[in-house]
Amino acid sequence: LSTLSFVPGSVSVGDCEPDGLKMTMSCGDPVNIGDVICVPVKSDNFNNIFEMRYLVDWNPEILRFTEVKLLNSTLTLQASNFDAANAANGILGVNWKSSNTSKTVSATATLYEVCFEVVGFGGNSPVSVKGSPMVARQTNNGVNIGIAPQNCTVEVNDPGEVGIAISSGSGQT
Repeated sequence: LSTLSFVPGSVSVGDCEPDGLKMTMSCGDPVNIGDVICVPVKSDNFNNIFEMRYLVDWNPEILRFTEVKLLNSTLTLQASNFDAANAANGILGVNWKSSNTSKTVSATATLYEVCFEVVGFGGNSPVSVKGSPMVARQTNNGVNIGIAPQNCTVEVNDPGEVGIAISSGSGQT
């Protein structure tokens, strides 16, 4: 056992920010039913990352997945890094691993964009990075540093009144 000694001074505490790969999604301004929107996914600390694996989810009653685009060339992201098998249920898998060395992407660069058609009203849709576990590694088989997501919400404008027009017609009895 050691003896504790207290020395007068001060203690500094920094911002309470979780460790790990910071992933930021930006949903933009409110949208209308029928709009096609793309949500950019960025990271301001994508430094020496070798692997990342997580899920992106949303409300499929509000948003319909259409595509992933603007794949970052530094990461050599490809369509095969995205699993859209459960997109109808509001889940997109992301699984990227560098082919040789860890990669660094500038803080202003977009990693990719997830695009949707706005199909529902009566609410908004969060777009979130999730998973258990959310994996980010800086070396092959290295320690998982985790992912600290900053998610967003797509706000859908109220379409106002919905009307139904009924006119005369004929039919068989």
